[in-house]
This record gives sequence, C-alpha cells and structure tokens, in this order.
Amino acid sequence: MKAVRSSDDRLSDASFATFARWPDLYGVYLWNTAITGVGFSKLSGHQHLVQVSLLGPNVNDDGVLAVSRLPHITHLQVGNAYDTRDCKYHVHHAIVTDRALVAVASMEKLAYLTIENAAITDEGIQQLAAMKSVRNIQFFRCRALTLKGLERLRAALPRATISAHVPDLGTEIGKAELGDAREREHACTKW
Repeated sequence: MKAVRSSDDRLSDASFATFARWPDLYGVYLWNTAITGVGFSKLSGHQHLVQVSLLGPNVNDDGVLAVSRLPHITHLQVGNAYDTRDCKYHVHHAIVTDRALVAVASMEKLAYLTIENAAITDEGIQQLAAMKSVRNIQFFRCRALTLKGLERLRAALPRATISAHVPDLGTEIGKAELGDAREREHACTKW
C-alpha cells in the first residue's frame, strides 16, 4: 500500500495522472501545493483510498467536490490552512465555502472530518447533519462559525464529537466536545 505525502509547491492537479497509476494507494496528504483538488477525479477507481488531507492556498470548492466523489473516503482534512515555510505564519485566504459542505455531506463512509481556515457559516455546517457515519468533526480557524451554530450541529449529530478552534472576537470555542453544559461553560476561553 502506498501513500502520497508532499508539501512541494511544484505539484499541481496534473500530478494525479501519476498517482492514478498506483492501484494500492490508500492515502493522499498534500499541503501548500499548487493543487486545487480537481485532479482527485482521476482516482475514483481506487478501492483502497480512504484518507485525504488537502490543505493549501489553492484548495477550492471544486476540489472538495472531486474528493467527495471518491467512494471509500473515511478520513478527510480539507481547507486553505496556513504556511510556515519561511518561519513566519501566513494564513491563506479562505476559498473553501458552504458549497463544499453540500458535497462533503454526501460522503457515505466519512467518519472523521477536519475543516481548516474555510469561509463556512453556521447555516452551511448544518448540511453536515445529514451524515450518518461521521464520528468526529473538527473546525479550525473557520471565523464565521459561532457557538450557537456549532451547538445546533451537535444537537443534530448526538453521537459525533464536534470541536472548533475559532478565533472570533478573541475567543476559542470548544477545546472539549460540545454538548455537555459544564464543558460549554469552560469552552470559551481567551485565544
């Protein structure tokens, strides 16, 4: 079994022609590449591909849509993330939006979802309530999310652990699982 791991900014969606030649590919982990994600459509026949991490400045809704069409994905990490290559912390412009969440919600085997630095909203994350197989959802730096929206999603997915680290007006929401009143009291702390 093979995995692709790279932060090479020379990789593009054209690189998937090479990845498609590896039938035993189980994971693709890409960060800070030129990849948008649309190349994932070339991997649709891979029976063993279950894990995808797609983080970088060019990841967009169309790329997430291509990943959502892979039938066996159980673990997905997606978003525009950040770059620390020059020893400085640069947050990329968030271009993954609520439109991507509609596609993610259709992933029947997805159990673990992490979304980073995405332009998603409280209304958008409610699309995820339709997911029956999800066990864990994490949101990082999705600045438009609120505690109210996260609690609404938690109520819709009582068996899932949902957490968020959202810098919003100097607070961090939910280092602990949302849902328990005592945990919620301690979840909002200084960022």
